[in-house]
Amino acid sequence: MIENIYLKSPLGRYGIVLKETSEFIGTIDLMNWSDGKEAEIGYITIKSFGEMV
Repeated sequence: MIENIYLKSPLGRYGIVLKETSEFIGTIDLMNWSDGKEAEIGYITIKSFGEMV
């Protein structure tokens, strides 16, 4: 299972936490495109965090 997650996002999948409380609020992924010439950053946050902003 962990191997499948890595293969979908080989540059990394990371958790996002609030610095003040260490509360988990989402994930961020680094994705490689075009043979290493371009990259994309994607993120998603939990619904309750979006309501706080």
